[in-house]
Amino acid sequence: ISQRLSAINRGIARSTYGPTGTNKETMKIVKTQLDDIKAILVPLQVEFQSLSDALVEAGAPYVK
Repeated sequence: ISQRLSAINRGIARSTYGPTGTNKETMKIVKTQLDDIKAILVPLQVEFQSLSDALVEAGAPYVK
């Protein structure tokens, strides 16, 4: 994702033309990849929050 965003940035940074078709396609790929990652991370976030709540409820000590 980082490399794709960097390529887009290089392509439009000093351009007065605007994003090319390739830049737009690359951005679509980036959005799809981010959606895929989000689909993995959101359930993990919910799971971690449940675990955190259970630890607090059990009286576990706070850990930074």
